[in-house]
Amino acid sequence: MALAAVLAGAPRARAGDQDTVVAVMPVFSQLVAWPMPSGFARVNEETHANDYLFEAVREGDTLADWSQMVSLTGAAGLADYPQVTPRDFATRLAASFKQTCPDSYYGIELKAPIVDDYPTYAAVAGCGAVPGSKPAHGETTLIVVIKGAHDYYTLQWSERKPAQSEPPRIDAALWSQRLATLMPIQVCDRVAGEAPPYPSCTSSFAAKRNALTQRASTAGKEPAIDSNAVEAGWEATGFTLTLQHYLSALASTCDSLPGVSVDGKGIFDMWQERARNGVFLDASRMYQTTLLVAVQNSSGKQAADRILAGQMALVHQQGDGEAAKLLAGTPAQVAETCRRAAAHVTAGEYDITEKLPVYATLDRMARDLAPDGDSDAGAP
Repeated sequence: MALAAVLAGAPRARAGDQDTVVAVMPVFSQLVAWPMPSGFARVNEETHANDYLFEAVREGDTLADWSQMVSLTGAAGLADYPQVTPRDFATRLAASFKQTCPDSYYGIELKAPIVDDYPTYAAVAGCGAVPGSKPAHGETTLIVVIKGAHDYYTLQWSERKPAQSEPPRIDAALWSQRLATLMPIQVCDRVAGEAPPYPSCTSSFAAKRNALTQRASTAGKEPAIDSNAVEAGWEATGFTLTLQHYLSALASTCDSLPGVSVDGKGIFDMWQERARNGVFLDASRMYQTTLLVAVQNSSGKQAADRILAGQMALVHQQGDGEAAKLLAGTPAQVAETCRRAAAHVTAGEYDITEKLPVYATLDRMARDLAPDGDSDAGAP
């Protein structure tokens, strides 16, 4: 399928107006304002020392049993430490997901939103299954990190789904739409003596909301699509995800066998930390997300789902399928296959290097999608 033709083949879908109210919360040194999505009600607000937490859930849900949650957090004084960046802060949050569900974790980076002149970062992280949850469920969270004047803030939108052993398939279009629903986010300085509803902040918020709506309604034509670049990026993404599935399938069988792991690291972990493999894998995930969002906006969700299903069918067939063939045999044969695979990874034989035809495309994708052109950066 020619992806560029799908992207260009239909007019841009325009999101309908959301029935929202403006939430303005005083959090330590500043105010944080954003449009609260309709259907959510506050269930908790608390401050403990340097940590602030506000939580709202779908109407009818409770703090103990909820399907979706929008939350605001604050970390007092953390922005006064210049070595802490929004990416670092988000990575810490993502690390808690990885520690909770190392076998079913998945995360992607989204385009960072503009919040005045404050540095920001956005990502989606999820667990296929949260250990010990009752009833058993998985959880996926949109995380927006904002470095304020003195404090760090996060705005999060979480959703629970039935538990599954595999990492969750993050619906890029859905979470990008939810990020758009939370915009604009505004961080305001406090005005001495001003009481709720904080008119100095809400008035400027209204102006930004109107400007955002006006830009959306008067947006010009999309730039011409480079069909060759689109197809090359999709091919490179498929290659990287296939390699990931192949090595992950080997790791699931091999890592527990004697003589396979090195310094406690399994086959996939060793590969991901070598060379720029991890960077290219993150860039591929981000490219897949970005392209599917564009397809859905131009041609609808069914078109995006068809494209994703086609790619992932090949990924499973070639990645998981080839690994299964390699691991077919007696226990002794499988053990020897695993030891050889680990040796190949350690020797760099699976590294994505300049020798591969997809290297230049992956390098371009990493540079285009990484913040500030940092091609060595990766998603949480």
